Amino acid sequence: MEDTSKELEDSIREYLRDNLTKEKKLSTLIEKFKVSENEIRGIALRLKEDAINIDFYEQDGETYLIRNEHPDLSQVNVVTIPCEPGENKKIAAIADTRCGSKDEQFRVLNDMFLKFHSEGITDVFVIGNVLEGRYTPSIYSKYGKSLITNDGYSQANHFIENFPHVDGINTYIISGDRDHSFSKQLNVGEYIASRRSDITYLGPISCDIQFNKVSVRMEQLKNVKAYTTSYPIETYIRSMTKSEYEKYDILMLGGEMNFQYFPQKKGMQAFSIGSVVSRTPQMKRDQKSNTIGAYTFEIEFTKEGKLKRIIPNVSTYEPVNTRYFDFKRLNLVKNEAGDLVNSISKTENPEYATLRRLYNLMKKEEDFNSLKARLEEGGLKLSTNELYGIIGRLKDVGMDIDIVDYDGGLVVQKRSSEDKYNRKVKPAMKDLHCKEIAAMSDLHYGSREAQPSAVNTFVYEAYNRGIKDVFIAGDTTHGDYAQKRPGANFDVHIFGPTGFVYYVKETLPRYQGITYHALDGNHDKTIRDFWGMDFGEKLAAERPDYDYQGLNHTIYMLDGKVPIEMLHPNDGNARISSTKIQNRQDDNPYRYSEAELSLWGHYHKFFYLCYDGVHTFLLPSLTAKTNFQTAAKLSNLTGGFFIKIYFDDNGKIHYLTPEAMVFEPSDLREDDWKKPRKYIKNKIITPRAPIKK
Repeated sequence: MEDTSKELEDSIREYLRDNLTKEKKLSTLIEKFKVSENEIRGIALRLKEDAINIDFYEQDGETYLIRNEHPDLSQVNVVTIPCEPGENKKIAAIADTRCGSKDEQFRVLNDMFLKFHSEGITDVFVIGNVLEGRYTPSIYSKYGKSLITNDGYSQANHFIENFPHVDGINTYIISGDRDHSFSKQLNVGEYIASRRSDITYLGPISCDIQFNKVSVRMEQLKNVKAYTTSYPIETYIRSMTKSEYEKYDILMLGGEMNFQYFPQKKGMQAFSIGSVVSRTPQMKRDQKSNTIGAYTFEIEFTKEGKLKRIIPNVSTYEPVNTRYFDFKRLNLVKNEAGDLVNSISKTENPEYATLRRLYNLMKKEEDFNSLKARLEEGGLKLSTNELYGIIGRLKDVGMDIDIVDYDGGLVVQKRSSEDKYNRKVKPAMKDLHCKEIAAMSDLHYGSREAQPSAVNTFVYEAYNRGIKDVFIAGDTTHGDYAQKRPGANFDVHIFGPTGFVYYVKETLPRYQGITYHALDGNHDKTIRDFWGMDFGEKLAAERPDYDYQGLNHTIYMLDGKVPIEMLHPNDGNARISSTKIQNRQDDNPYRYSEAELSLWGHYHKFFYLCYDGVHTFLLPSLTAKTNFQTAAKLSNLTGGFFIKIYFDDNGKIHYLTPEAMVFEPSDLREDDWKKPRKYIKNKIITPRAPIKK
């Protein structure tokens, strides 16, 4: 068969390129152009060379064509990031930058990248929802004013032009559901990566990353409306099959726009990543919580390249109110001397520059007609409607200006136009106070399932790190439940209140410089209830290093600056980890005067959540699972947290490093109380510092 004429082929190509926003029957095109089915299929296939994707699909006996730029969600990319043998790997993870919304936070992004550079981070991962995405007509009619643009190419170009660039930092992006709202128009990830040499597209929704022999799953979760912030994360993990969760060491999940950390979930460590956008009007309407910030991670490898430990650092930000068109783009490049310098001055679109000049010509408060006459004297003749339109446009682009009716006359009022784009967003770590603490709970000394070897190990590691303050959030003892639970005497090896005091006095590790700040929990309280002895108070009289803080709740001032709350509830457990934290935070009318750091015992869970500005830890136990817990189907995770706090002179926390020490079931021993080990050697991370003579 002869080749189709170039004129006819061009007509078919143009039609397929411009008219397939909705599907078309293949038979209709065959009739329209008088060509064969294979001719059209061949031209459609060749259009892929121009990055135009035409899909064919069958339905009700008919073949249809549609232009489809949607990435293939059935495929998961596997990417290996080079790591030097024997060296730690530092990375950063952010999510939901939502570029294209007027609530985007490029100044925060710039600040983040400057800090990434100072910390030696070379790889940054953006886990989904790079762009704000397209608003459908019904959504646009309600929230369209919150968009810079509703066009896919315009949003993508805005990202390309303004997303930070620092020589030596590679950015990897995963596209999310909001990016895919432009799927009939463009593949957002491919388009951005093709125009920024420092950005690599990893694929849609998810990607498997390999660092040496450490496997990391990065995924943008589908936005689920749920009050409990940990519900989507925990539901996702529960849905994983054994073959899936055994494959991964670490999960990093975007889309939930908050910071969570599960040190032990089906053998994995799971992280939820915050956003880099302030709450949009649509998010407020959907009652969606949002925490701005970034995770940085230091991954340590064994000699074989497997995961030794991961050290996360949480950096939270307040939203920065800045005009989206008026900020200093970060573009750090090396000059001839090898120094990094910013090669781009403040970004300003020409249209916005004109509006800014008009704005600057206006007085703080001026009669509308007087302003109109003054502008005309300066050579700018405007009709009343034109001046109204300009003032409306100024408001649209973020200028603080309005027209008000004042005693029957119109007055133009504008507020401060101070340019603050150079102001520091957040202090650097090196400019803050730093203090590391250790937090543990539920030692249950006296129980036959207690694990004093694990306690010894955790405290010895704290001592090796130079930690001075160890917090115990309740239930140092197993207590006396004989009068409440028949058969409880068979669960303990200590009887009587003085027996508990003596055993803890002799068993709790002693290290020079370490002080225990401790609560009594519900188990400790049974000693008071049935024997009339306040356990914590009595032990503090016997052990000067045991700082008794009271029953169930306290706020301790660390270094006289940072308030740290300790809480030991006595209610039942909840399946979803964040439930108790959120209920308590939301029901507390004084929460804004409470501590920014809260340590909870009782639940024997391993969980960190930053919610409503408070860093809350559900602390695991340091005991094995008891028969009572097994029968009651209660969880029991074993370990503790080392928490590094970076705070300013006012005690405000700017960065926080929640590092977990996890004890696996294989680390625990039956009847460990009979002969505890000095410490469990394979769990010690920090070698003991040499003693200075």
